[in-house]
Amino acid sequence: MDIRPEVEEVCNWWAQIIGSDFANQPLVRKNFTASFLDLFDSSLGASSLEDFDFTQIKEHLEKIREDKKNRPIDERKKEAAEKAEHDAKFKFCLFNNKVEKVSNFVVEPPGIFRGRGEHPHAGCLKSRIVPENVVLNIG
Repeated sequence: MDIRPEVEEVCNWWAQIIGSDFANQPLVRKNFTASFLDLFDSSLGASSLEDFDFTQIKEHLEKIREDKKNRPIDERKKEAAEKAEHDAKFKFCLFNNKVEKVSNFVVEPPGIFRGRGEHPHAGCLKSRIVPENVVLNIG
């Protein structure tokens, strides 16, 4: 099946959590199924997650995870140092002529919403739970 890159990304998110306690919760499956099926044309005829096979994606992600875990220590240390050097640019700001530490400069990545406890939106795609009438003023 040919799918858009955005849909492929969502498939990867689901494949990463297949088999976990979170993915087996009925509310999570219901919410994710609804969000996931909205990404496809209704002529597809799919009505549940069981209509899709995520096996190859899951295996591919496991292989990538193992490859990353088995990298040499030197390579991992070099990558960590590069990340720290990159992040250092964003950790401090000038505020009222004083250097202040920024508490959180990382934007939460897109993914499947987890929430805490029995959150009613658990399993929804994060982009789908933001109300449509919210306006972001940037700049």
